[in-house]
Amino acid sequence: MTERIVTAEVLRDLGACKEGLEAFLAIYPQGVVESDALRIIRSGLVDHQLKPHLGWWILHFGASPEGADLRGVNLYGVSLYGVSLRKADLRKAGLSEADLRKADLRGADLRGANLGGANLGGANLGGANLEGADLRGVNLRGVNISEADLRRADLRKADLRFANLEGANLRGANLEGADLRGARLDNALIDIV
Repeated sequence: MTERIVTAEVLRDLGACKEGLEAFLAIYPQGVVESDALRIIRSGLVDHQLKPHLGWWILHFGASPEGADLRGVNLYGVSLYGVSLRKADLRKAGLSEADLRKADLRGADLRGANLGGANLGGANLGGANLEGADLRGVNLRGVNISEADLRRADLRKADLRFANLEGANLRGANLEGADLRGARLDNALIDIV
């Protein structure tokens, strides 16, 4: 089976925005083989012109199915608004300053990931593994983090107001300065200091 060549026309048909098309054409004027689109995303070498549109690329080039392997990828400052990364492997991924609003991260493996400064408003992290993740200063207000593994996570100064932490494991997590007002903590495991 011959692979489709991703060209500006293909991107236009898929609904890419004008800025994304222009950035793509500046880097890949002849197009790119479809399987290479995912390789480019995984490489972490996505050009700064394409980074703002990376969420769109992930949605359209096979990186969003359940269980996507995005280990160690650097997605600093990238918009992944509303992207489904359910059960994705994001171990040690660089997601600091990323826009993860309304992202579906249920069951995702985020062990050791750097999410410092990321915007997770409206995201779903139910059942996610965030062991050892850096969540310093992250806005998790009202977010579903139920049944998540947050052991040894760095949650210093995180906004956890009204977050659903039911059944979450917070043993060894650094909660210094974290705001837990109104958070649901039924059956959560927390070290009492």
